[in-house]
Amino acid sequence: MVEVNRDERFDHFLAPQGNPDSIRRLAWRRSAMRLHILLSLRCERPSDELSYLLDQLGRASAGARHRALAAPEMAVYIEALLSDVAPSADIAAPILARIASVTSTPVRQTFSWSGKLTLDYLPLGACAVRVPGEELNAPELLLDDHWIRLSSPRGGPRVRVPIKYPELAFENCFFRSEKLEIVDGWKPFCDTFDDGNVSVNLDPPARTELTRLLSEAVTLIEVGLPAALEEMLETAQYFSPIRTRDIDTSALPSFSSPALPGVIFVGIQQGNGRWIDALHLAESCIHEHLHNRLYLLDEALPLTISTAKPRSYFSPWKRTKRGIDGMIHAIYVFSHLAWFWRMIGNKLTDLDKYAALCVDEQVEHLRTATTEIDTDELTEAGRRVLWASTEILATLTAGS
Repeated sequence: MVEVNRDERFDHFLAPQGNPDSIRRLAWRRSAMRLHILLSLRCERPSDELSYLLDQLGRASAGARHRALAAPEMAVYIEALLSDVAPSADIAAPILARIASVTSTPVRQTFSWSGKLTLDYLPLGACAVRVPGEELNAPELLLDDHWIRLSSPRGGPRVRVPIKYPELAFENCFFRSEKLEIVDGWKPFCDTFDDGNVSVNLDPPARTELTRLLSEAVTLIEVGLPAALEEMLETAQYFSPIRTRDIDTSALPSFSSPALPGVIFVGIQQGNGRWIDALHLAESCIHEHLHNRLYLLDEALPLTISTAKPRSYFSPWKRTKRGIDGMIHAIYVFSHLAWFWRMIGNKLTDLDKYAALCVDEQVEHLRTATTEIDTDELTEAGRRVLWASTEILATLTAGS
């Protein structure tokens, strides 16, 4: 058992039932850091686009400013600027449109980009546009106090979305979700990691099916881990559907990346095309939400210590050796998942046997994983994460 001094802040963050206030504070910290980076970049490499963005952020309310800065595309936008690369239209246009839509008196401004902008999925303010197969060559974005307009001097579709009254949105425009927003077709958030998976572009019937399954999964999450749904506003804003390339496997992969905070990639179909069920979908969403929780914490308080000779540990989940970073994430995520299934089993009697099997499987793996961890490779924050996970394990196994 790991021994650490109790700390109320960590008790709140690490509580298995979740704590939205703790997540919110860390997310606002991330937004403040991003704003600082943008202000520094405007001094170093000024541009009309960056000046407009920061000026409009200054006109927005604190909450609206945070939501714009916290958006997953802002991480990609900042990374491009730091790499001295002009952000592409599929990132810049959504950010500029978002900020214009939450500013009380947006300044009229036009922006243009080279290259092509696909319209399979593109968020613009409170709405998103889906025009499958269409694209704009050298797109232009016009923002004023009434409309968001996208067009191209070279022809093609014209898109306009109302700013003040988004309920008047037109054909091919849809209201966006604040969390678990299905973003298939949005190029920056497709799976390009060469990991054996491929992003899925959904046709209307498939999107209807995924929306139905996601609604069922959310209902399960609301029963077993209701606080997670509020936390997902910061940790699981975008849902990017994927499937494995291997047609012979039944695997349903899911992952997230600290480079794309707020985006979860979830396998929705097996290799043969068979759909995921709501039980596995709920687990995948919580799984990636928990990883993103730790990404937020790790930005503020690093969890591990780099050593000259890092150790490798056996992971009972991947059946291979992993470093301390992967292990602390796995132990944290699966201990909380086991707690989730215990709550589901306690509250939904028709799922008690299934939930018990899930708990038993994770308890066995957690016992194996926690016995070998070298706490010298963990910071105080990392030790607290490990301690909280072992406390959950002790609760789950009490009396057994």
